[in-house]
Parts: sequence; C-alpha cells; structure tokens
Amino acid sequence: MERRADAVRQDLARLQDAPRLQKIGRLLIAQAHKIPKGQTRASLDDWEEGGPLEVTLAPDKPPKSQAETFFQKARRLQRGAAVMEKRLADTEHAWETLLPLVDAITAAPADPAALDALAERARQAGVSPAEIDAASHGKTSRQQEKLRRPYHAFRDALGRTILVGRGGKDNDELITRHARPHDLWLHAKNIHGAHVIVPLDKGQNCPAELLVDAATLAAHFSDARGENACEVSYVERRHVRKPRKSAPGAVTFDREKILTVRVEPERLARLLASKQEA
Repeated sequence: MERRADAVRQDLARLQDAPRLQKIGRLLIAQAHKIPKGQTRASLDDWEEGGPLEVTLAPDKPPKSQAETFFQKARRLQRGAAVMEKRLADTEHAWETLLPLVDAITAAPADPAALDALAERARQAGVSPAEIDAASHGKTSRQQEKLRRPYHAFRDALGRTILVGRGGKDNDELITRHARPHDLWLHAKNIHGAHVIVPLDKGQNCPAELLVDAATLAAHFSDARGENACEVSYVERRHVRKPRKSAPGAVTFDREKILTVRVEPERLARLLASKQEA
C-alpha cells in the first residue's frame, strides 16, 4: 500500500504541469504575430512572472493554432490529476485500515486460533486469499522469537507517546510499518539522526509542548547532540517517502515545516527518564 501511494504521488507530481501549459497557450495567442512562420522554437514574454519563456513549436503549423494543442494537453493532465487524487485518497484509506492489522499480526501469539482470527480480519479488510496464504508460510517460527521493536518509546509530561527510531533500518521500519499517514514525523534538519514519530489522532494538531518535546528528542538523537540549539524538520508522515533502493534511513519529503528548538537540560532529562523498556 505504501509503495502504491508513493507511485501515485510521483504520478501526481508529473501531472502538475497543467498551469504551465495553459500559460503557454495564452501567451501564444497573444504573441503569435511576433513569431516567424516555420519556427521550431520561440521565446515568449512571460508577463506573469517576468523574463522569457522558451517554447518548442511544430514548424508546419501557425503558432497561434498551436495554442489549442497546449490547452488540450493541460486538460488531459487535469483529468488525470483528478483520477490520481482519488486513487491516492483510496490507497491512504486502505493503508490506515490495514495498519492496526499489521500491529496485531506482529504481536500475535503462535497460536492457530489467533492466526485464523487475524486471517479473517485480513479478508474483511480486502486482502486476497492468495496473499494471506503466501504470508502464512514460515511465520510461526519467527513469531516465537522475542519481539524487538524498531523504536524507543518516550513519554511527554502528560504521558503522550513519542517514538524514536533505533537506527537506519529501524528508522525505515518505524515509518513504513508503524507510523500512520496522519502521525507527525520529525528529523534534525540536514543532519544524520533518528526518525521521530508522534502518534496523533486523524485531524489532530500536535500540541505545542508535545512538538517541542519531540523536536528535543530529534535533536538529541542526531549528530547535533550536545548543541544548544538545532533546526528540526517536521511534516505529516503522509508527506514522507522512502525512495526505492535508497540507503537505510534515507527519505524524501515535502510540505516541510521547521522548528528551531533550544535544548533545555531539564526537559531533555525528563524525556530520557520516561523511556519505556521494550
């Protein structure tokens, strides 16, 4: 589901060219009289943003008539974007439905009855019988091993949870297997460090004190440890992507917000003392 959502987001990014194509169409209509017949390229005056806008043209058609070609391309992209936005929303909804099931499977005992119940939950969530059968082989022995969480859990002053990844591969597992799309993701800006997740209810804004606590942990568990202040990036988890074949812990993200956190020794000591043992 996460790979599908990332693929749809990449498709959406490619479909964001419609406004530029519409602008070219408008400028061609207005400035066609300045373009000699047979030109394969034209430099249009961009009245909206200033400066020239370079455009490739078909030499066998009058420039003004080619404006409709750009308008048509823009309309196709807009229709495609509407389809992709719905597909992304459907995928994220399915993702949120399946995440509690993933957690339940991870914590399930090696008991046939419990596993059968989880298989039924999977079927009700829309997982195909073939996928369930394929996933069932070889799982029992691994479930009997001692479970190891890919994160450390801390608590703020009100008992709210903050999750901190243990390392590169653990960071990946934290954001792909445990964090939900609407949770908050934090990381020391442009510095090697742990991924931090603040679990939130859907539609909930992160309280200011909880945000500062999470940013303090992101700074502490990074190469900025020991510094008095650190810039910390934060976005909703849905805007964080794990590129294929990227290094452990490497991600890309957009819609970034930045908090400059001043590390308060008393706050940090309180947070570190709240660590939950695995």
